[in-house]
Amino acid sequence: MSPPTQLKDLPAIPSAGTIMLRGDDSSTPELTDEQWKDIGQRLSDIRPNMAKKSDIEELTANVRLMEENLSSRLDDMSKQVREHLEDTHKETIESLRKLRNDFRKVTGILMRESGRLERPVAVAYDGADLLLEAAEWKREDTANEGVKDDPKSLKRKREDPEHVR
Repeated sequence: MSPPTQLKDLPAIPSAGTIMLRGDDSSTPELTDEQWKDIGQRLSDIRPNMAKKSDIEELTANVRLMEENLSSRLDDMSKQVREHLEDTHKETIESLRKLRNDFRKVTGILMRESGRLERPVAVAYDGADLLLEAAEWKREDTANEGVKDDPKSLKRKREDPEHVR
């Protein structure tokens, strides 16, 4: 007789609570030593691969804790990046305002000296205003995340008669 290849093919093993009557061996076949060794080997192969419920719960708790820590760290990092960008943007706007004011002073001096404003200077003057408006508009836009840049709105704003100084 060849040894069974699957656990279900093994003959039934009486449990500790089963009462065996002497002389009634016909219902329970004898197992050879080789079959007992095979059963023992199969059980030893199965046991290490079985995870206990407490092990699974512990692993699940550890995964949840790691997920919370990573989420918290990601939130902190995104907050730091956002604050840094806001600070950098504020500095850029302040620099542009100073540049525009300096440019206005220079154009005022040129107008007093020459009595009129040359076309290239006027275009640069308008460009400085437009650049500052774009930076301020972008700052408002980043405060309202999800709003896309729309260069046409700057053009419309510039063409609006109420906007002309």
